[in-house]
Amino acid sequence: MDDKQLLGELKRGNNAAFEFLFKSYYPRLRGYAIRFIEDEETVRDIIQECFLRFWERREMLSAFSLTSLLFSLFQLTVGIFTESDMSKIVRL
Repeated sequence: MDDKQLLGELKRGNNAAFEFLFKSYYPRLRGYAIRFIEDEETVRDIIQECFLRFWERREMLSAFSLTSLLFSLFQLTVGIFTESDMSKIVRL
């Protein structure tokens, strides 16, 4: 299933499509996140919030790269964590 087809299914609220998206992208997001965030629990929380935000806004999405969207959403989600949570992020 390509991104356009997957997006269409997601916009229709297809739970199986969302599960496919989660299983397909979670490992990639985790691999990216773990380079910057030392705490595994924080990584899981941020990724979970990222997917939740995606699901809540799925009807507003238009054709684009799902990979780009998810990684951008991840970066934005990092910004919502409190200052105490930010202490777990590795400074570059």
